[in-house]
Amino acid sequence: MGPPLVPRPGPRALARWRTLALNNARSFVGGSGRRLGRTLGGSIEFADFRPYAPGDDLRTVDWNLYARSDRMWVRTCLKEQEVRLALLLDASASMGEPDAAKYRLAAGLATALAYAGWCEGYTVRLALLRDGECEATQPATRGAAFSGLLEFLARRRPEGATRLAASVERFLAQDRGRSFVVLLSDLLDAQDPRAIPAALAERGHAVHALQILSTDELHPRDGGPAVLVDRETGETRELVLDEAAVETYLDALGTRLEEWRALAVRQGFYYRLLPAALAVDEALAR
Repeated sequence: MGPPLVPRPGPRALARWRTLALNNARSFVGGSGRRLGRTLGGSIEFADFRPYAPGDDLRTVDWNLYARSDRMWVRTCLKEQEVRLALLLDASASMGEPDAAKYRLAAGLATALAYAGWCEGYTVRLALLRDGECEATQPATRGAAFSGLLEFLARRRPEGATRLAASVERFLAQDRGRSFVVLLSDLLDAQDPRAIPAALAERGHAVHALQILSTDELHPRDGGPAVLVDRETGETRELVLDEAAVETYLDALGTRLEEWRALAVRQGFYYRLLPAALAVDEALAR
């Protein structure tokens, strides 16, 4: 199988990732967890007093305050919430071209974010998307699961067709909780993937879309006659990569990237383009 595409991080990398502050854009209410949310609930941390209302649990009444004021007051508390982090990693064949740089960065970012999430108390799940399927790890709340995540990645390579929308639907069918979702993909799919952020948001997820493109995809060079091969379908196309062809391609790419940026503004999700040539820590800094 060869060496893993995502090497095991060393102590220095883990120390850097431990200091990352993941910015969850919404409040996610679930079962247990280590985060205090804004909803008022049973226990964890005192929030405020409010006047007693019929139907309130008498156990929440502050009787000492009642004795002093002759009025019944209820103690309200911040309810502990489970904050879930779902990392959706495009593992299709297009992520492996030309030298797996896109997949290496995407999987490296998923590894770093998973570790940072565990350090902050998130429940973390990693899902590989390809061929319209979703192969996912079990949700885990402890950093001890980190070795299992690395093993999971080490046994897999980018292959198969993309079909992102179908894969995301599989994820939604498997995971009915609300999560802080990070989609890592080149977003290159024969089926237009631009409906994916809305599909995730409709289920209550906060969405971050990180598009990763290779150097050749971002900065193609004219090189005369060429045969382009689609690694997922095997389809070939002959063309001349002259200056005009490259300019046409760059115009089309620029239009598509601008469409993603505009879509993110309209729908309220986070979008960022990342060159595959970046190191993981450089990409995190961006």
